[in-house]
Amino acid sequence: MADRRKPGPKPRGIREPISARVPVDHKRLYEELAERMGIPLTDYVALVMARAHKLGDPDYIKLPRTTGAPVQEELRMSA
Repeated sequence: MADRRKPGPKPRGIREPISARVPVDHKRLYEELAERMGIPLTDYVALVMARAHKLGDPDYIKLPRTTGAPVQEELRMSA
């Protein structure tokens, strides 16, 4: 008998959870950018972190072809 897979989302590979706390106003920005890109917030965070460290986009993140949203906006840092 053929091996059947359970219905649901496709596997996304081996990943590890990360919990982070961000300022409320930053979270709103991240949520808006993720929504404009058409991806979940967690995928947005993984994508921005990967690009910031020049690791390349994670294979499991599929960006819609029509996305025009910036992936990373420069945030001013204060001393």
